[in-house]
Amino acid sequence: LFNYTWAHADGLAMCSLCDVNHQNIQDLNADRGNSGTDYRHRFTGSLLYELPFGHGKAYASSASGVENALVGGWQAGAIAIAQSGEAYNVTGGAGRPNRICNGNAPAGGHTLAHWFDPACFPLPAAVPDEVNGGTYIPYGDSGFNPLYGPGLVNFDLSAFKKFRITEGTRLEFRSEFFNAFNKAHFGLPLSGVPSANAGRITSAGPARQIQLSLKLFF
Repeated sequence: LFNYTWAHADGLAMCSLCDVNHQNIQDLNADRGNSGTDYRHRFTGSLLYELPFGHGKAYASSASGVENALVGGWQAGAIAIAQSGEAYNVTGGAGRPNRICNGNAPAGGHTLAHWFDPACFPLPAAVPDEVNGGTYIPYGDSGFNPLYGPGLVNFDLSAFKKFRITEGTRLEFRSEFFNAFNKAHFGLPLSGVPSANAGRITSAGPARQIQLSLKLFF
């Protein structure tokens, strides 16, 4: 089975840093942006293959009972996922900063130390309050979830074999390898500005995991 999806998910932001759910309840359009589930490209593939060895198969069809128990009845499986990065928000102060340039990647491209350019997202400067006097901090004009984190490529592999004990009883051995090639799946960058760590990626998904199991059917 193979599947490719090209999509775009957007919606209204929910501002967890604000006293209300939105940065400005009178301007909801300013809160419309990319959804946190906006993965523009996603490919998935799954494969299940029965190895052609053992009784009734193309190879080793005349194997003895012991030989057939060793080489026959094996199946192999694989699941592959490749997707583009997850949309994320840039925050600053009590809401969102301004956006004065693209900022999606610093000069020289993405690195783990500098995934985006924080200089493109300055905090709003205080402006005169002509109604009440003094000054106030206006809302930032950066959109919601404007940037994208690292993509992901992952392979899970498996091999399993069935041993028939009696007509109504069988034993199944399974070996499963999650993130089989031990590829680093990096998380989203720190995105609070201003900060010396803004743009730095400090997290990653699980490394390779191997699972072995036996299951008795009766």
